[in-house]
Amino acid sequence: LAVKYQTEDLPALMQKLETAYERFEPAHPFQASFYEDDIAKTYESQKTTINLVTLLAILAMSIALLGLFGMAVFTTESRMKEISVRKVLGASLKGLMMLLSRGFVLIIVVSGLIAIPAAYWVVDKELLPDFDYRAEIGALDLLSGFLVVLLLGVATIIWQVKLAANRNPTDVLRNE
Repeated sequence: LAVKYQTEDLPALMQKLETAYERFEPAHPFQASFYEDDIAKTYESQKTTINLVTLLAILAMSIALLGLFGMAVFTTESRMKEISVRKVLGASLKGLMMLLSRGFVLIIVVSGLIAIPAAYWVVDKELLPDFDYRAEIGALDLLSGFLVVLLLGVATIIWQVKLAANRNPTDVLRNE
């Protein structure tokens, strides 16, 4: 039985419901629960899963950004002589950033082209069919996630390239 109520005195209402229930059904005990609590119990496992997936996604992004940072450091350090010569010959900071970040951005774009359809398939075909009422995932959702990843990656790369480009070329060339 579902009861819609509008009262401030909930214990008195529960007592009236129990009395009425026992008058019509004395064989079975009175059990009451709130619809909101039942819904919360139903989605408790999904909340736990979402929290776990969020934690793992943050961990994966951190590891990926650290790897990207390591690759950017290695690339800029191995090309310091080239960067210094280009600076001496008049290359701009923007030109150096474009030169050194082009390969990394291409890698991120290719990975996005692979990840976006895979993410759509996993969410749309594997995760969401379990729900009766669901929000459809759209291209804008996936594209915005990719843009966040791209911006984080580019910021990581450009930060390292800017540090390398701001070094004094005479110190680098003297040590080479």
